[in-house]
Amino acid sequence: MHFPLLLIDDEVKLRSLLARILEREGYEVKQAGDFKTALKML
Repeated sequence: MHFPLLLIDDEVKLRSLLARILEREGYEVKQAGDFKTALKML
């Protein structure tokens, strides 16, 4: 089962690390570096 999640953080390395961990746990992760980008993804 996939759980969608939008991960927002301006630090790329941290965001990528968290995304990999969450993907291993079954989440479908989309990433954004800021709030404006995140809003466009919704």
